[in-house]
Amino acid sequence: MSPTILRRFDNSQPLWIGVAIAAIFWLLDSGIHHFGYGEAELELIPTEFNELWMRTLICALFVGFGGYATLWSRRKHRMDTERDRQQRIQQTLTEALGEFVTVCAGCKQIKQQDKDWTPIESFIDSRVNKQTSHGMCPMCRDEFYQGLGRSETARDG
Repeated sequence: MSPTILRRFDNSQPLWIGVAIAAIFWLLDSGIHHFGYGEAELELIPTEFNELWMRTLICALFVGFGGYATLWSRRKHRMDTERDRQQRIQQTLTEALGEFVTVCAGCKQIKQQDKDWTPIESFIDSRVNKQTSHGMCPMCRDEFYQGLGRSETARDG
């Protein structure tokens, strides 16, 4: 079997267990009626409507509980995977940045362990293996251009 088929079987194992239990129940109930109650023939499909209805309902419940267990199992697996991913992200950030980073309230430089102050771009470049780029958030942009006396239309046009 291919790994994909095996993975699908593993993910739906409770459903298959429910199907197997339903089949075993059906066969055992047929055997009980033949050997236990002394019915003449071993009927895999009962001729009496009420008996057929009861077996079908019970088997449907077994399969339904198996399906519910499968959905619950998949949901739990997704939640565990997401929790593990979030823990890895948090661990990576903690390793890259350390527990606490002191940032200057005025110029936004970072205080290093050796008491030197470093621009935030250099700090990030040295810790995260990513280069930084400059941009301006909308609030700072409005404040910057307002201080220069330029109007909104002059900037956009």
